[in-house]
Order: sequence, then C-alpha cells, then structure tokens
Amino acid sequence: MKYLLALLCLIALESAGQNKPVSAKFIGYQTIPFEKDKQGGISGIEYNPKDDKWYLGSDKGIWDLYTFRITYDDNGVNPPVRLDSFDLGPIRNIEAIRLDTSGNQQKFILVNEPDDINELADIFSWNPAEKEARVKMQIPSKLHPFKDNKGFEGLVLDKSGNYWIASEQAREADGKMIRFSHIDKNTSGIIEQYAFEYDASVCKDNGVSEILMIDEKRFLVLDRCYDGCKVFAKLYQAEITSQSVDVKDKEALANMNPNELMTKKEVLNINSVLFPDNLEAMTWGPSFPDGSKALVIVSDDNLKKKAPQITQVVVFKISGFDF
Repeated sequence: MKYLLALLCLIALESAGQNKPVSAKFIGYQTIPFEKDKQGGISGIEYNPKDDKWYLGSDKGIWDLYTFRITYDDNGVNPPVRLDSFDLGPIRNIEAIRLDTSGNQQKFILVNEPDDINELADIFSWNPAEKEARVKMQIPSKLHPFKDNKGFEGLVLDKSGNYWIASEQAREADGKMIRFSHIDKNTSGIIEQYAFEYDASVCKDNGVSEILMIDEKRFLVLDRCYDGCKVFAKLYQAEITSQSVDVKDKEALANMNPNELMTKKEVLNINSVLFPDNLEAMTWGPSFPDGSKALVIVSDDNLKKKAPQITQVVVFKISGFDF
C-alpha cells in the first residue's frame, strides 16, 4: 500500500510541475545606437557562456555577425557594448544563430534566407577561429517555397545537435499552419514534423520570428507583427502532445483538425508591458540569482530603411518552466 501511495504522490508532483503557472516579468530594455555601415538588421542572437559574449546575426547589415557584452540584473538592463564584427564570406542574410554544444569543438549553427525566393536556404556552421562559414546542408526542397522574405527564421538544436526549424509564415498550401521540422544533421532528412497555427489575422506581415526549446516537446515561440505601422508581439508555449500528428508526409495542412496541431498557450502579450519594435531575435541568457531564466529579445531596425526603427535589447525574467 505504501508503494502505491508513493507512486500516487510522485504522479501528483509531476502533474503539478506540468501545470505550474508560467510568469514573464519585464526587466527592461536598452537601445543599441544606430550607426550607418556599422551595425543593424539584427535577426538572430545567441549567448556563449564559454567566452561570456553575445553573438548577434544580421540579415541586412554590412557585417554578418557581431559580438556584444550584454548585462542585466533584477533592476534593469545595462547599455550593450559592441566588441567585434565578422564577415562570414559569401553567405548573407542571417536569420538565426545557435551554439552547437553536441561536440567538442566550439561552433555555431546558422540559417540564412536568400534574397531570391527561388533559392533554397542553407544551414551552415561557423567557428569563431575560422574566417568564413561552412555550408552544412540545404534545407529540404519540399519545405519550400515561401512568399518573399517569409522563409525560415526560427532555429533551435536538440541535445544531439539535430535541428528544429520553423518558417515565418506558412506555405500557400498550408493555410495558417507553420511546419516545425526536426531535421537530421547528418542526412538532412526530416525526422518528424508538426503543425503550429500562427496569428495570421493580426496583420499581413505577422509571423513567427524565432523559437526556443524548453524541452524535447515544448517550445517558446515569438509571434510578431510588423508592417511598418502596426507592431504587436506575443510569446506562446507550443507543445507536441500525444494527439499532435506528424505531418512530414502531408502535402498540405490547410484543412487539419485543430486537435492534430501542436497546442498553443499564450505566455505573454509583450505589448502589455512594452511598445516593441520589430522583434526578431531571441535566446536564453544567464539565469537570475533566484534561478529564474533570462529571456533576451532583440529587434531588427531594418537599417532604418522603412521607418525610424530602433534596435531594442529587451530582457524578461521567466519563471515556471521546468527546464
């Protein structure tokens, strides 16, 4: 009997952990000053604990990558300090960057978005000790095509170094459904794929601009709208459940049953705490002293070509996720 009671208690604790409320506290933000031909167009960000530097990728700037010193505490965010800039060679338009910790060699994995919508995006690696990036694989052609500038912007790596990628908007045949694709790093084959419904009705330029992993089944999703006038941004928890259907063999997703999708739960309406700019880059940073996760989001100023935009470095304190 005591073993049965112990098992029931364990199940109850696990259930309580799964239903633990998630909170996102706004800590503050700083603006990186605009410098023509110096920096801008930030679309990806990653923190490297080995050198305590933040790596920011650009999809439009004269440089492809920058390193910054970004610090914060419970009282706010300190002004970011730029350290260095990098030219990755012929590969341009960086949309996401992640640190690969699956091997012994320090390297980053990046995804780009070609200017020509008929070209396929690449996933490639870069070691700070090397001058140029190395192409690793081409994203499977069956995941294309997309509307102009609405391709892959979300990238995360699992513990084995395989990739999860997500596009900003859906393929025409998929309606409002974005495919979260798990891709084998060695074969480039799709391991599994699930459908996530993004907020397509907010504005024509709404879409998923970045994703992060919480665990092997849960993701944090940045869904934002920026059309030169409207600016909205929300954080969602997306989860692959036992009812979520693997869609890698489906040609179209437009008429899927809602129960077959990844579940979607709002974590924070960012507009409720901040007037955001064009938020595009997102990563986890060093935790706060109480153990809470730090979430850092950066906006793309589009090199100020569309409007008087700014590069915001925004920090949130996240509690409630069991990482």
